[in-house]
Amino acid sequence: MLAGYEVVKGNDAGSFTGGGRKLVLHTTEGSSANGAIGAYRANNSWPHFTISYKEQRKIQHLETNVASRALQNNMSDGFQTNRANCVQVEIVGFAKNAWTKEEMDWYAQRFLEIRGSFYFPLNFLGSERLNDKQFVDYSGICGHKNVPDNNHSDPGNQDLAYIISRMGAVPTVPESEVFKVKNFEGAIVKVQTGNNGNGYKDIRLSKDGLMFCGFGWIGSSSKGLAVAVQNLGDSTYRVGVEGAPGAYVISVNVLFGER
Repeated sequence: MLAGYEVVKGNDAGSFTGGGRKLVLHTTEGSSANGAIGAYRANNSWPHFTISYKEQRKIQHLETNVASRALQNNMSDGFQTNRANCVQVEIVGFAKNAWTKEEMDWYAQRFLEIRGSFYFPLNFLGSERLNDKQFVDYSGICGHKNVPDNNHSDPGNQDLAYIISRMGAVPTVPESEVFKVKNFEGAIVKVQTGNNGNGYKDIRLSKDGLMFCGFGWIGSSSKGLAVAVQNLGDSTYRVGVEGAPGAYVISVNVLFGER
């Protein structure tokens, strides 16, 4: 179980059967974590996590190496939903309500905590509902509304691009929004990764609000490695490395600039 999380144990759906690694987001359609937990017990519809910004609660029900039960699944089509390599999070609230910036910042931190236990890529879907194979193969963040065999619309039309940006990913810039960057500033950062192959190091630059522009590896193979940079404010930036084969010191050259 994750450090700092309450534990309210639920029932799992067995082992994962494969597919892309994904985080599936739900809204509880209620106002309290306790109310949601009561519904899970009544319906045996346990997710992995329940989080509540209003109550400042983060609760874990299942380990992230087993399947949860919050999705419907048509067994006759031969495809899985709950067991298709997805970790599920119930967010206390209603799909009709847009999340505030403060809520999204808080959710981003919770998703990063979960991602430390169950890695998933930092990308997301729109409102389309995937077919069975598309869902199994998909990797990234999606909502209940994207899952086949289900007719729910949660978590609604939330700003997942903002949340992913707060998690450290660099969003894709449409061609119509291309801009020039000036006054470049670079740093060579040595990041110690853990046994899970992930790690980060915080650095301080000359000013706040710089934009992460690119990176390069120094003295190591880049195969399978990824880097993400998060602006923590006060001229401090977090450089994260993912995908190392274990505990290593990875040197990466990061480049920043002003718009």
